[in-house]
Order: sequence, then structure tokens, then C-alpha cells
Amino acid sequence: MKAFFAAAFAIACGLITACMPALAQSYPSRPITIVVGFPPGGPTDTVARIMADRMKTTLGENVIVENVSGASGTIAGAKVARAEPDGYTLSVGQWTSNVGPAAIYSLPYDMLKDFEPVSLLTTSASRACLPRI
Repeated sequence: MKAFFAAAFAIACGLITACMPALAQSYPSRPITIVVGFPPGGPTDTVARIMADRMKTTLGENVIVENVSGASGTIAGAKVARAEPDGYTLSVGQWTSNVGPAAIYSLPYDMLKDFEPVSLLTTSASRACLPRI
């Protein structure tokens, strides 16, 4: 009989716990870092800084742009790949940092498995695609 009451008590505690709302941590609760694999002042850096300014306004948290230039953006890619996958370290790249090196070189990370795309930020038309006037 004691075993029955112990089991009933355990089930009741489990049901009460299951019915309680989950308390999630709000995002963001600390500064966000955007890593750019190119020097300051270039087009990729400019886009990252414009985006960081808008994110700061929208999210109400500091957004830091960190330039880690060199090796066609692969140094920055390795830094982001080693970061905790918690959404507080983001990367801004382009074809020369995200596609080219991964296709040519043996990198310490896998662009397809170690990263999750979030958004397409910019596009540009090729001169060959523009209409002739």
C-alpha cells in the first residue's frame, strides 16, 4: 500500500510540475557581438555597423562590431565557429569569406554544419545584368 501511495504522490508531483509555465531567459540579456572578417571602413563593415545600430535600437542591448580581418575572412570565421552557439556572436560575411575559402581550402570549421544562416543583408546587380540605355 505504501508503494501505491508513493507512486501516486510521484505522479501527482510530476503532473503539477508539467502544468507549470516554463520560465525562459529573455533575449538578449547581454551585449551581442557581430564579427566582421574585413577591415573597418569597407562595405561589409559599413553594413554591419548600420545593422548593429538598428539592432541596438530594436533590442535595447549593446551590439558590438568587431573587425577580425585577414585570410579572406577565415580568421573571423574560425573565431565565430569557436564561440558558444547561444546567439550572442554573429558573423557578417560575403562570397569571398563564406563560399570561396570553404570551397578551396581545408578550414578548421565547416561552413554548412557550424553556422546557421539568419538573413540575407544585401544584394547587388551585376553590370552584365543591367539594361542598356
